[in-house]
Amino acid sequence: KYAAECGNVFMKNPVQCEEVHNGIFQIPTDINASSFFDGGEKVLLTSGLFAGVTKESFVAPQRLNTGSLSKKHGNYFNFYCWLIGVTDSDGGFSIEKSGVNKFVWSFYIDQHIYNIKLLIYIRSVLSVGSVDNSGKTMRKFRIRDRSILKAVIIPIFTQLPLLTSKMYRFKLWLKAMQIWEDTSLSKEDRVKAVLVIKEQMACIPQGYKSSAFDILPSDASVEVLNNFYNSHWVAGFTEGDGSFYIVQKSSDRFIPGFAISQKLDAHILEHLKKIFHISANLKHSSTFYLLDTTNARSLTNILNYFSNHLISMKYTEYRIWARALHYYNSPGTNYKKILHCRNLLKNFRDKSI
Repeated sequence: KYAAECGNVFMKNPVQCEEVHNGIFQIPTDINASSFFDGGEKVLLTSGLFAGVTKESFVAPQRLNTGSLSKKHGNYFNFYCWLIGVTDSDGGFSIEKSGVNKFVWSFYIDQHIYNIKLLIYIRSVLSVGSVDNSGKTMRKFRIRDRSILKAVIIPIFTQLPLLTSKMYRFKLWLKAMQIWEDTSLSKEDRVKAVLVIKEQMACIPQGYKSSAFDILPSDASVEVLNNFYNSHWVAGFTEGDGSFYIVQKSSDRFIPGFAISQKLDAHILEHLKKIFHISANLKHSSTFYLLDTTNARSLTNILNYFSNHLISMKYTEYRIWARALHYYNSPGTNYKKILHCRNLLKNFRDKSI
């Protein structure tokens, strides 16, 4: 009965649900922020933070490949912040039914084949997981071994919280694993509980926010936001959902622009709007929110922000875009050179696919 009810709700609204049934088992869907922040409110004006977590308080997992870490990350704390950002953008946690009364827990990150180097980089640093085909043009990095998930992935995501509504699914995913491994429960009860949670993961409550924001004032200043959002998280988030583009305004006029989108979590885009000093309001359709600007001053702020943070093909795009921005800001704007940069971006993407 529960599965049928939740299934009906999901079919009506596959993204969000106003209410989520708990079924037979009362399963908590929220984790107190103190579990991330040592029970106290952090001062968010200290450098080197990520959502209130310090590099010194973070305990890195043991499985690491020191030879593969990018110089741009410099240390593993920055890498992990970047990884959280990539996951908030293009990753997730899933529970798949495997045979009769069996389940497989997975952590995954999806990318177009164009950006497969990002997945290979993650695989090389973590030294675990696989990169597999996921359709004709998509590739997927994933870890499905529970022992590896517990040794490598869970320690990262329980110390450095996801900032998007994907936190909701992660908490349920983790709770389901804890129940599945609780041998004090019968197999039948464990199966029922996991199925209930699996259905709950499909329904993110309206207006849900990651508990990481519990410590962030609603009127946070740019200074506070810059310390709450580790710049490597922003870079990872931008690797998936950001776009460095050049738009044609007329037959012979071309302008650089930057955009980043989200299906949910408009508050994150509002925060990035303040960090990048963008004056334009968010655009909103029925399916997503968009932060978009072609303002030269804002673009210069964005140029400086990402100067040494991007890792994947987005970095190559950024460098071509930066050249176009230089031409745009120079006296006597050379639109032919900007057009050349636009063609370079297009050709680069086409050849990489």
